[in-house]
Amino acid sequence: MKLTSKQILKELRIRIGKLKTDDRFLSEAVLCAEFNISRMTANKINNQLVTEGFLYRVKGSGTYVKTPHATQQAIRVLLPCPDYFLFDCTYDMRLLLAGMLEKSMLTDMRIQAVPVSKVNNPQKIDWDELEDFNSETIVIVGGFWFKEIFPFLRKRKCKVIFCDFQANTETDYPKYFSNWTMFTKKCLKLFRL
Repeated sequence: MKLTSKQILKELRIRIGKLKTDDRFLSEAVLCAEFNISRMTANKINNQLVTEGFLYRVKGSGTYVKTPHATQQAIRVLLPCPDYFLFDCTYDMRLLLAGMLEKSMLTDMRIQAVPVSKVNNPQKIDWDELEDFNSETIVIVGGFWFKEIFPFLRKRKCKVIFCDFQANTETDYPKYFSNWTMFTKKCLKLFRL
């Protein structure tokens, strides 16, 4: 059975967790042969692992394992769709994400955007994107657009941070979660330069 790119990434993250810092990682040719994938797919998978902070590249030498802390789970920021930043992203959300990315470059924190619907429709959630969420997963949720996902996040016992800049009240969130944090517009000053 041929694995999907997501399944290959999951397998490789587990393998990387067992390696030491600066160990040489599999070449694209080895990935192609082992998983029966194209060179372009192997390159995309390596790029994703580099972006997530699991690996780093040395030009002319290869791909290597980053320090062990880089294999910790990322803070997952739920997005309505892959092209969210092009059309629907608010200024406040852009400011928050830009600040988080800047802070992540200075610390061990990793940020991972997770588009939960291919078509920006809360009734058409791509549940495969969420399959590895668990009790250790920190999830940033931008308001009630994601209401369909709340039972799933509660069942998986994820740590949830709500970023609802338009909310006038916080009273609706306790209906879904007993343990949660609210990030409001006032909190944005933490990320301003």
